[in-house]
Amino acid sequence: MFNPLIRFLTLALVLVLAACSPPAQTPDSWTLVPEASSVSFVTVKNGDVVEAHHFTEMSGSVSADGMAQLTIAADSLETWIDIRNERVRDILLQVTEYPTIDIAARLNREDYADLMPGDSVRREVELQVMIAGTTRSLYGDVLVVRSATNVSVATLEPVIVDMRDFGLGDAVEALRVVASLDAITPVIPVSVILAFAPADD
Repeated sequence: MFNPLIRFLTLALVLVLAACSPPAQTPDSWTLVPEASSVSFVTVKNGDVVEAHHFTEMSGSVSADGMAQLTIAADSLETWIDIRNERVRDILLQVTEYPTIDIAARLNREDYADLMPGDSVRREVELQVMIAGTTRSLYGDVLVVRSATNVSVATLEPVIVDMRDFGLGDAVEALRVVASLDAITPVIPVSVILAFAPADD
């Protein structure tokens, strides 16, 4: 008759001990969890037609010295229309010659080293973004959140990417012509949610 009470007290003791235990040491390096991550953007055509798109394949890491890297498979672009996928991949992103979109950032590990599970910190991060072989510096306003096991990074405001800054103004125009559109806005807002887990030693 006392077994349920004993089990309850045992469970309560385990939870108290877990709550009082010190947090696990922050890992030296992290690796991206692709299935929990997203890179998406919106485009505007003909002045007021807004459409959402995303990439489906990516990898990334944060090294012990604070070097963060994200590699996106350019041909994993998903616009929900097959012919548009093909045109954007071939004409704009030039995936045959440039198969990846690469993003790098140098992080100050001291900004994040003391984060406890449930803590968060907001930072502006300088990003080195390479699209179709051209690299430009962009800035992202991000929120870093620590959970018991993982770290998530999300943009609080979209990162504004002007394709003309990457030498792709003519490619945007070529895409407009082949799609028989009146206009394609070359400036796109990009939103990012990334999840990182401790890297295997």
